[in-house]
Amino acid sequence: MESRGADGKVLGTYDGFMFAKARSFALRELHLTSASNPIQPEPLKPYCQVPGDVAKWQEAKAKREAEKAAKRAAQYSKAN
Repeated sequence: MESRGADGKVLGTYDGFMFAKARSFALRELHLTSASNPIQPEPLKPYCQVPGDVAKWQEAKAKREAEKAAKRAAQYSKAN
């Protein structure tokens, strides 16, 4: 995740490692990286509690985005 200042400039990034507890999640590690550091962390991926659950999340997200795009296109065609 990026940390931004009030002016919108990227100050740095933070990357955390979470683990599952009985009924919640907890933060185990948190790494902060300055924007000027030449070595930046890799882009974050969604948390995977059970193998395969990220794929289902990605499919649901793609479906939501497609529905939003179709709705915008329908509104645009009605306006023109």
